Amino acid sequence: MNSASKSSSISSLSTRSAPPLVGPHSPSTLTSICRKWRELALATPKLWRSISLLSNFDQRQTSFPQGVIVDMWLSRSRCCPLSLSIDDYSDGVYDHLSRTDIIPLLVPHRARWEHLNLRLITRDGFIQGAMPLLRHLNLTGSNNPVILAPHDVPQLRTVVLSGAVVAKVTLLWAQLTCLTLRFALLSQCVPILLQAPNLVRCELWNVQETLDSDPYPDITLPHLELFVLKDHTVPGMMSGLLGACIVPALRTLEVTDQFFGRNSIESLKSFVSTSGCQLQEIRITTNADPNNFRETLRAAFPSIPNVFFIDKSRISWTWPSLHH
Repeated sequence: MNSASKSSSISSLSTRSAPPLVGPHSPSTLTSICRKWRELALATPKLWRSISLLSNFDQRQTSFPQGVIVDMWLSRSRCCPLSLSIDDYSDGVYDHLSRTDIIPLLVPHRARWEHLNLRLITRDGFIQGAMPLLRHLNLTGSNNPVILAPHDVPQLRTVVLSGAVVAKVTLLWAQLTCLTLRFALLSQCVPILLQAPNLVRCELWNVQETLDSDPYPDITLPHLELFVLKDHTVPGMMSGLLGACIVPALRTLEVTDQFFGRNSIESLKSFVSTSGCQLQEIRITTNADPNNFRETLRAAFPSIPNVFFIDKSRISWTWPSLHH
């Protein structure tokens, strides 16, 4: 293989999202082919910029501890921005990696963090301080408050929060353009949305409660183009939230069939009319016969050109991987 072909192969590997630290799909494999391959791999810092840590790391594949490998990758990545994917959830238990010496290895490199995908119980102070390159934060499982000052994360635009951590994160929500909240309480979501007027994309999954009987406050999201409301527990419970949203730029609405409780079609019609949005697409995830909804929606919204149905049985929620 000539040098150009080698460089092409290296380049394709360097774009892989969070490759394994060891094994046939790891960049480390290139260093053991021959001297030329090793030199080329070590001379390509971006090959080592995406680091994936697992609590169930398979030590049988290498003679090096996971921490030693991580330290090598941090060194080899030089000054490249870092994408860190840390999954500390195994067999229903958290808090293995956080008790090792691996996590502290990452702290001195905060200035290079660009994408953080974390499912772990974080130590105090792990996610704090200046992270000038951070663009994407995906966080599940933290027991500790996470306070992100705007001057510390000036480029943060995308945040995904799951579970109890939704109530533990403090940041300037107005700087976000993409927000996903999963397994949260509606009473936690609404105050956040009120502070996030620049969202272009918003997803609410598995919301677990309704608000008190008081009317919803008006939620103005003037730039929102995609709104996803999925897997909430009470039929029709999200209709009230949607009705409180003023979203003139909305183009795509994605819901599950639970959305369609009593009077939901009328609520949706009122929402479209009040918001002044020009919906182009409705996506519905359901186990039921799509014909149960299709004709009703067509009659109620003849101006919406695209109505899609997604088979719920083919969808499973998994911990999301990093996306670059």
